[in-house]
Amino acid sequence: RLFRANVGRLEGDLYVALAHPDVIEEIAKSSAWRDVAKYADALQILRNEVGIYGGFRWISTTGNEIEAGAGAEGANVYSTLFLGRNALGRATAQNPDLMITGPFDKLGRFLNIGWYGVLEYGIADPNCSWQILSGTSFGN
Repeated sequence: RLFRANVGRLEGDLYVALAHPDVIEEIAKSSAWRDVAKYADALQILRNEVGIYGGFRWISTTGNEIEAGAGAEGANVYSTLFLGRNALGRATAQNPDLMITGPFDKLGRFLNIGWYGVLEYGIADPNCSWQILSGTSFGN
């Protein structure tokens, strides 16, 4: 679907898929699956990347929504997100930086130390992303 919509590919001439580990385990059963350890080309491995299948680099994440028991016969439903170039964006009003604030007492104690930044990540171009819902044979 992304290819037919002329969505640009990312590094390695591939798209990216963000999927739950249960979904990835189902897909990894295919003979066309290629594990990260078996990449012949020198792609930079993305964090949590587990393999390539169907023109997508598969990233394992448990951050996808799971609708427990919403599928047929009470199976879990998993959200998988497919992304092309320009799908995600970042808006930054203030870069994260170390902040030290009071209230201080007369001896300069009781410091608050932390990171503060004003930024947001989101879908920049909805036409460059695609979401599907699916189930797996792993059950609940």
